[in-house]
Amino acid sequence: MSRATSVRDVLAAFAILLISCVRPHPPPRRPRPVGADLSAATALLRDAEERAFGLIDGARAMELVAELDRGFRVRGNEPYGASMAAIERELVAALPRGAVSSFGAGGDLSAWTPRSAALELRAEGLSEGLSFDRPEDVARTMLAINSFSTPPDGVDAEVRLLGAGDVRGAIALGGPDPALTYERAVVQGGALGVLIAPEREGPGGPDGIPFGEIPYDPARRSFGVFLPRRLAWAVEGLLRRGARVKARVRVETSQGTSRARTIVATLPGGDARAKSIVLCAHVDEPGANDNASGAAALVEVARALPRIDRTVRLIWGTEIESPAEWLRSHGSEVEAAIALDMVGEDPRAIGPLLVERTPDPGAIWTRPPDRHTGWGEAEVDPATIRGSALAAVVVAALGTRAPGARTNPFEGGSDHEPFLDRGIPAVLVWHFPDDAYHTSLDRTGRVSASELRRVAAGVVAAVELLGRTDAAARDAALAIAEDAAVRRVDQELAASLRALAGGSPLAHEERILAAWGRFHDEALDGLAPARELPRARARVAARLERALRRLRSETRRSGD
Repeated sequence: MSRATSVRDVLAAFAILLISCVRPHPPPRRPRPVGADLSAATALLRDAEERAFGLIDGARAMELVAELDRGFRVRGNEPYGASMAAIERELVAALPRGAVSSFGAGGDLSAWTPRSAALELRAEGLSEGLSFDRPEDVARTMLAINSFSTPPDGVDAEVRLLGAGDVRGAIALGGPDPALTYERAVVQGGALGVLIAPEREGPGGPDGIPFGEIPYDPARRSFGVFLPRRLAWAVEGLLRRGARVKARVRVETSQGTSRARTIVATLPGGDARAKSIVLCAHVDEPGANDNASGAAALVEVARALPRIDRTVRLIWGTEIESPAEWLRSHGSEVEAAIALDMVGEDPRAIGPLLVERTPDPGAIWTRPPDRHTGWGEAEVDPATIRGSALAAVVVAALGTRAPGARTNPFEGGSDHEPFLDRGIPAVLVWHFPDDAYHTSLDRTGRVSASELRRVAAGVVAAVELLGRTDAAARDAALAIAEDAAVRRVDQELAASLRALAGGSPLAHEERILAAWGRFHDEALDGLAPARELPRARARVAARLERALRRLRSETRRSGD
């Protein structure tokens, strides 16, 4: 070959090599997803939520809230009975014939109804009072539950500070524990009645009037009156300065006995062999948010639920007592339960909607971003913890329209407890803390129609997913459960790394991670069989093992 040809060939080969070496950089790799692929599960939940949202009427729910809010509802009293009749009326009109039944929970106990009350306080520089004449009046919470009527003209007496001298024949100012105040002042001290000051800090601000109860005491037939902070502090200040304070108290109440009427709506499923889903909301609190909102939202859920594989039962009654009574006959039939309590507050004003999880390691070792609500931490025995994906499914459903719902560790104190006591997975949907909680400020004006509608639609979506037994629903539940498990392992690893840096022993951090691993493995194992279940469990186990290796590696590194 000629020299010229050889040079051209060499140059061509060099050019090809050069071009191959300067190819454009490949596009950046997408970050590895944190959890499982939720696209199909999200689409399923969104479709269910949108169908329900179109059937649920927030204004209609608000009308029921307002009707329930007209009276001071406590177990078995007249406003409680009227509220149960209103709920039954709505259900009978909306559901098929025979779907609604009722029973009486518990024994015949005191049923107390307030009629009216007035308090006048007089001292040098003070002339104030509280009163209500109608069940819907704002100050209706002033009268302690179980108070007895005074003579029609009332009782006139001097006000004395409990713990600062003799209160016999006087009206004692004490607090904040109404039962303890009553015991010390009336039972032990011979006072005519008690004025009860609230906690120094808490819901209600300066002018909200708390509600609560004194012991039922037909022998002494006494009374208790709750004061707002502003007035309680003013009276206490006068008494501590040695001023004389006079009070006139007039009380009119009705006393009776009643069982706690409980309503059950049954929506039969297509698979008679499948266990049921139970939803419940208590009616026996006098607030609009607590818990007329939960009762009204649950009525809307009943209207919007489609026919699914599992039977759904919805329960309205007294808190804890009614579901506990129902479970005595039906406990073996229940797959899972959801309680609705204080669901109507506007999240922009009060904070995000919460789903209280079943007892899990977070109730024992609470670490950021987990936090308790202020309600109070429940004591949880690690041996009683059972894995469950229920909270993960419910919070995913509630977040389809307005993301922001989050979970909180188990605290207890509502209608989910009787189910958990029987080993049945149960969660609480709620808003807390609430600056009107258990005060005269918790009225209809603080409830949001749009939040009622959103919560009810999200609950319907959750129940639809939990109540279906087809492959698509099983796969969706599995994806949600796996995603929750992976995210939890990563979250707890980060918390343990911070704890190790702060001096926490490796064995302690391994124990926490291992506890979460067991919880989520049980949660996955408890789901209905799905094609991907063995691989999902293996992926979560591998994630946990990597997290444990990382902890041990960090410990060795810090020891070098």
